[in-house]
Amino acid sequence: MKSKTLTIAIIIAIIAALSAMWYFLWYIPHTPVYTFQTIREAVENKDADTVLEHIDTTSLVKNIVTREGNTYVDTSSPLGKAAVAATKTFGPALLDDVIRKYVEDPDSFKSQNSSDSDVEKRRYIQYVFYGRPHPTR
Repeated sequence: MKSKTLTIAIIIAIIAALSAMWYFLWYIPHTPVYTFQTIREAVENKDADTVLEHIDTTSLVKNIVTREGNTYVDTSSPLGKAAVAATKTFGPALLDDVIRKYVEDPDSFKSQNSSDSDVEKRRYIQYVFYGRPHPTR
C-alpha cells in the first residue's frame, strides 16, 4: 500500500513539474503580452534587432498591400500590378529600416518645425477660434 501511494505521488509530481515547465518555458513566451513586453523593453534599450525579431514585416506589408492595394492602385493595369509587386518586394526592407531608425534614434522622428511662420499660424488660429487678440505684424 505504501509503495502504491509513493508511486502515485511521484507520478503526480512529475506531471506537475512537466506542466510547470511547459507553462513557463513554452506557453508564456508565445503570448502577445510577453511579445509586447519584449518589444517595449527592446525599444527602451534601443535594441532594433530584438524588435525586428518579433515583428514580421514581410507578412505585415503583404497583408496591408493585399487589403488596401485595390483602394489606392489600379491593379488591372500593368503599372498597377508592378507597383503592388514592387511594394511587396521592397516594402519589408523599407519598413525594417524605418523601425530600426526609430528604435535607435526616436528623436529623429519629432517635428522640427518651430519657425516664425508656425508661431504666427498658431496665434492666428487662437485669434480665430478663441477670440484672443490678433498679434500685430
